[in-house]
Amino acid sequence: YGDANCFVRRSAFEAIGGYTEDYGVGFEDWEMYANASLRGFKVDIVPESVYCYRFTQGSMQKTTDYFKNRRRSLRPYLNSLPESVHGTILNAVFPRNQDGSLSSNPTGLAAEGASRFHGADQMIDQKLKETNKAEDITGGPKTHDEL
Repeated sequence: YGDANCFVRRSAFEAIGGYTEDYGVGFEDWEMYANASLRGFKVDIVPESVYCYRFTQGSMQKTTDYFKNRRRSLRPYLNSLPESVHGTILNAVFPRNQDGSLSSNPTGLAAEGASRFHGADQMIDQKLKETNKAEDITGGPKTHDEL
């Protein structure tokens, strides 16, 4: 989608609903871009850097909750997709320990504040295909636990 700097037509911004106001949680820009895309708006990026964004110890990326930030940017997708795929989406996005529990801290690029959701799209597509196949065979939707 781009990042923290964008131009949006006022009419589109109002139709999308603007930014949500979750105090102390970042990624409002990504949430708005997702809402725009899901509502059929065209989202383009400029394929070159036109400004510098630096991460400091006091940056929002460093001072807000990693999991809440990412959950916020997933909200439009979770609201628009069947509940049966929510677990797959969340498992694809949030880092896990070897025992399967949520990691208390991000790893790799995410620890630097530079990672979004690499690889999540393939996992979501696969789960949606499985869900659609289950609906085709049984004539109705299956719950997450049944899949």
